[in-house]
Amino acid sequence: MSQYIRLCPSCGRENADSATFCDKCNADLTAVRLRKPVSQSEKGDTPIPKTSINTPPLETNARGEKICPKCGAKNANGLILCSCGADITSVTADSGTSQNKSMPSSPIADSPKIIKKAIISPDAKKNAGDKRLMILAGEHQSECKDGDVLGRHGSVACQLFSGIRTVSSRHVSVQLRDGQWWLTNLPLQSGRTEKNATIVDGCELPIGDSVALSGDHTLQMSSSCTVKLKVV
Repeated sequence: MSQYIRLCPSCGRENADSATFCDKCNADLTAVRLRKPVSQSEKGDTPIPKTSINTPPLETNARGEKICPKCGAKNANGLILCSCGADITSVTADSGTSQNKSMPSSPIADSPKIIKKAIISPDAKKNAGDKRLMILAGEHQSECKDGDVLGRHGSVACQLFSGIRTVSSRHVSVQLRDGQWWLTNLPLQSGRTEKNATIVDGCELPIGDSVALSGDHTLQMSSSCTVKLKVV
């Protein structure tokens, strides 16, 4: 076992030397140097820094924040997608201390409604038979195949989700049933007791449920990951 750790600059959590994100607050640890853990006798009464209760941990990054050029929202430096779905991989992190703008609120920031199961008419199924399903994030786009899984270890657009720990390894899947595209919120993986809410067009999709896709949709798999789905 390694004798070194990575100490989170945001919440003070001691993480394994191989960690790239904090286990407690998900702060980016890629630039944090390895150090030996401090013993209990050495810690004394030194207080551990805490994040503000009004600021999400992902936005209190010691390496600065990425300001989205599309909507102006602040994002943690380690993220590749803004909450609006814009690609921010090439955005340079800013300290964010001089920003005093009124940022637009996300349309899905409020408590989402629960999606009701849709009933698809025979005509809609017939018209959707030759439709393709695309994933869009900034300049990136990928075409889905029947049965594809979206997530950190999914089968399509993995580069978009691989570095976002708040997205499940297998978060959602897409299926083509009788010519109609469907999105399913996958069940919990073995050993897990919870997962981040899956929000489709501002409404929560319960675990295990499916929703029909037609036209443009916004899919949020965590507060750090929002992409667009488009049936063309």
